Amino acid sequence: MYLHLRITYLNGSKPVAAPCERNGIWRKFIHAQYLNCATFEPFSYLRSDTTNIEMYIYLDEMLNRAQCIDCFHGEVKSQLSGALITIHGADTLPNINDKSINLKPGTLTELRLSIIENIQKMPPYGRCSINHPIQLNLYDMLYNYSEYACRELTIQNDIIHYCNCYSIEYPYNEDTNYKPCTNLLQFINISNCNRNDLLKINTNHNTTTTNNNNISNICINELNKFITRMMCKRTIIENYLHGELPNCKIPCSFYSYETEQSISTWPTKSWQLTWLNSSYNKKLGLFNNTEFILYHKAIKLLDLGNELDAINILDKLNVLERKLLAILINRPNFDVRKVEEKEVISLTNLLSQTGGLFSIWIGLSIISLGELVEMFIRCYIRIKHTTTITTTTTTTNNNNNNNNNNNNDNNSNNNTLHHHD
Repeated sequence: MYLHLRITYLNGSKPVAAPCERNGIWRKFIHAQYLNCATFEPFSYLRSDTTNIEMYIYLDEMLNRAQCIDCFHGEVKSQLSGALITIHGADTLPNINDKSINLKPGTLTELRLSIIENIQKMPPYGRCSINHPIQLNLYDMLYNYSEYACRELTIQNDIIHYCNCYSIEYPYNEDTNYKPCTNLLQFINISNCNRNDLLKINTNHNTTTTNNNNISNICINELNKFITRMMCKRTIIENYLHGELPNCKIPCSFYSYETEQSISTWPTKSWQLTWLNSSYNKKLGLFNNTEFILYHKAIKLLDLGNELDAINILDKLNVLERKLLAILINRPNFDVRKVEEKEVISLTNLLSQTGGLFSIWIGLSIISLGELVEMFIRCYIRIKHTTTITTTTTTTNNNNNNNNNNNNDNNSNNNTLHHHD
């Protein structure tokens, strides 16, 4: 892969025709799925002023072949035609699996950045921490701390500790004395465990049985060790598959990036000749192989004024369209959007709300109690009034009965006296 990069920054960036100067560093590492990867980081004194990063990437891939040596059949993204780009914080390990953008050959992809500052809360309201290492050693390089890098390193360290090997799916340091968990050197063609030698041993009756058994036992032992390592590695990865790692906390302040992208077909035929004929590419000498012979022929025809023949040649060529892509990263402004994590309810708010609710409850309780007392008094008065009326009515009836009885007695007495006369 060939990459040409140009940076535009405020207060001192050079014009296109000026000689290039070094404005950053490259970090190279091997990704288990995408293989060759590299990160570019502008120098720290340029980061706050950089407005534009322009990259031309030439993918020197063998597209016209039937056999794929490095294909992973179970992973559809392992053989993307093009490239991936991830925008991340400087000096941090990029999360290629989740944060990458696919780039198609023969296109110009423009990315417009917006920067977000994330402020996190510490326990009990959040899970950020300031007690974390400043840097982590990954791929034999120092990266700034991030939760993702800490998680990757923790899983790798546990695999090394318990399985006595390292996993290529996670960042590793080649300076250590450990070997990959997938190591099977005994089964390649230079050892006794390769298929051809084993067939010879099985078909050659002149060899002793003891030698045959020894070689077979060695191969079986190596295969058993391989299975043990892979099962050990799988167990550790499954333990960390979900959930938070206790020793990997989010930093309390970090930056993240959102992008808006636009894609257009690129490059034009005329620009291809201009680009190939530039002094910079001539100096590098990267485009002098056989597939560019016709391009150079078209350049010569164009220099001679035979533009029609040059156009006819270019119409039949598509090497650059298949292998060349451009990326334009723009920073439209220097605004930073701040996203701050806040507690849903604090102790002060809780006490205040509890006090308010309690006072309302007390007030309602007093009002309700007064209403109940008034109701009892009214019920008592009504019951008492009803009892008084009943008693009065009963007394009156009794008096009337007594008067009637007395009148009857008087009449009887009068009749008796009248009879004796």
